[in-house]
Amino acid sequence: MNKRIYYLLSKLLDYPADAIEIREAVKELFSIISVDEDANSTEIEVLKGFLEFVNSSSLEEMEEEYIRAFDILPLIPPYISHHIYGESYKKGEYMVLLKEIYNNFNFKTEKRELPDHISIVMEFLSILDREDRIMFIDYVIDGLKKMDEVARRKETPYSALIILSYKLCLKELEGVIKCSMS
Repeated sequence: MNKRIYYLLSKLLDYPADAIEIREAVKELFSIISVDEDANSTEIEVLKGFLEFVNSSSLEEMEEEYIRAFDILPLIPPYISHHIYGESYKKGEYMVLLKEIYNNFNFKTEKRELPDHISIVMEFLSILDREDRIMFIDYVIDGLKKMDEVARRKETPYSALIILSYKLCLKELEGVIKCSMS
């Protein structure tokens, strides 16, 4: 899997700051996925909806939709631990472990988000080699799956990015399982 996909997803899942950069990132992501021999039509269709949204929206409209989707009383809480643990104390333990993993890879982000924010997770995936990425995906996949389930029930263009993030991570894990069974 192309590491650039995760980087672009991290940018698109972050608070929108520049409409032109967002449009360029989603176009690049769309072109990478469209030429990927493993991509299926569902992934392309999911991303088409988001591409249409950014192309027809002003920066202010993108910001409003981002806030509606991920921020104040979010449709889709962007924190993986929330989807796994809710308000349990285990959520804190999960984030401490994430920070330790990030520190082991000297990963530092300039984003001011908690370590389990979906944009941070995607950014981290973008720096890992395939073997480490597979191990990290295995660690976060349950939360991504639950986030995907929530996203599928919500009406927001940002659902597409969550669904795509989960599908791509799942595809990487399934590829490893298929290889090990052969």
